[in-house]
Amino acid sequence: MLGSTISYNNFPESLTQIYNKVQEADLLVIASPVYKASYTGLLKHFFDLLDPKVLVGKVAILAATGGSDQHALVVDYQLRTLASFFNVYTTPTAIYAKDTEFTDYKLTSESISKRVEVAVEQALFLLKQESPQSLVA
Repeated sequence: MLGSTISYNNFPESLTQIYNKVQEADLLVIASPVYKASYTGLLKHFFDLLDPKVLVGKVAILAATGGSDQHALVVDYQLRTLASFFNVYTTPTAIYAKDTEFTDYKLTSESISKRVEVAVEQALFLLKQESPQSLVA
């Protein structure tokens, strides 16, 4: 059990290690199942406790899963906004997959697999670019 974490200065060691890995990562994948038309509260809590300056200039692929096509907008209207708050560059291509596009927890949709490939290529391109110094405040 991680215990209660309610402030930047009150992290259990296991959570500190996770935040350090996020800060050291070259590429982030910000992903969540859709729950009540949004990303999960656990993802929100994770980002709520993250210092907003530590992700500036990082690159991320955005992804979500859900039960219907109606949830696909979560990626662009919520996850992209979240990444933007942290000044994270996101790939133009995001990934949304419905539950029916998985079999035994394995992606079976060829079109979604292609989107993953495109997003990875875009992320690799973004990683090669230099971050403008004006973003590092």
